[in-house]
Amino acid sequence: MKPRPLHRSVIFWSGIFVMLSITWLWRDSERHFTRLDSGLWLLDQNQSAVMLLRTGTVRTRSPGIHRNPGSRHFATELFPAPLAMRSRGVPVSYTDMRAQEQRHCTMREDLVWVWTHEGAGSVIFFIPHWLILTAFALPWAGLLIWRSRRARRVGS
Repeated sequence: MKPRPLHRSVIFWSGIFVMLSITWLWRDSERHFTRLDSGLWLLDQNQSAVMLLRTGTVRTRSPGIHRNPGSRHFATELFPAPLAMRSRGVPVSYTDMRAQEQRHCTMREDLVWVWTHEGAGSVIFFIPHWLILTAFALPWAGLLIWRSRRARRVGS
């Protein structure tokens, strides 16, 4: 039996769909801020990254999905570095906070500053879209290579 060509593979088209979806989310995150809020946990998509945050206190904002245009302009960083950080709970003055809001920095730099002063017990994971895309594309490419080798062996 002759193996099916690659372009007829469900694995191939599923991978294309997932990678296009990740790329679309990446582009969308540069223009809009999207948040999934559950009380203690937040899942944000903004500035070319997905952020998973756990704050030390329950917020009063209603749980759900919130979406709006990006509110603060950050310096553009196409391939930001990943970040995992636990807050230190360092007190901050109002003037320092206002000065930070006026700084032109990247989203990641701002998160490091904010999370240094966030309440104790807060955690953040900053996962850039390029890392998500790479983490999917490498195993997918390996699976396609494995499939083609297996099909070549079966076909011969």
